Amino acid sequence: MDPLETPKHLIQIGDTNKARVILGKILHSDPHNLEAWELLSDLLDDPQQKADCYRKILGIDPWNVNAAKGLHDLTTIDDDLSKPEESSTLELSTSQQEVESSIDDLRQLIEDDV
Repeated sequence: MDPLETPKHLIQIGDTNKARVILGKILHSDPHNLEAWELLSDLLDDPQQKADCYRKILGIDPWNVNAAKGLHDLTTIDDDLSKPEESSTLELSTSQQEVESSIDDLRQLIEDDV
């Protein structure tokens, strides 16, 4: 099973908070998962976190046009975002309980659809 299947499904049904939790867990175990970073960048609202996420993407794939454009657009709006903040924290850690709860909720949704 593709580990991104669950967060993609959660995004489709509008449960972006749980999708972020699961993406955080995925990125904690696989920090070079480009598609997970791309999904996460779409879910973030905070401009600094979004910029940091784009930088992670560009660190993996320097030719990623979407991340380069996204970072450019953000830094054009706010010059403070042109460099990563030392104190910036892109929160990816989750508790095991949050992950298990998200998985249980998803299982319930799937069972309800069947």
